Amino acid sequence: MRRRVIDAATKELDATNAGRVTIRVLPLGRPVLATVLATAPTQDRRTEIDQDGRVTTMTD
Repeated sequence: MRRRVIDAATKELDATNAGRVTIRVLPLGRPVLATVLATAPTQDRRTEIDQDGRVTTMTD
């Protein structure tokens, strides 16, 4: 799981030229383990890694 969170965070940090990236590790017992939110001038992207290791990305 740790590797998946690091990979998701690294991917967003590498792709970001403007805006910000927020990485959160959530408390134990929640269905989502971590989130990576990339906020850019043209588009926002949220990546969630759940307790089973599934990675889901949503864009606004």
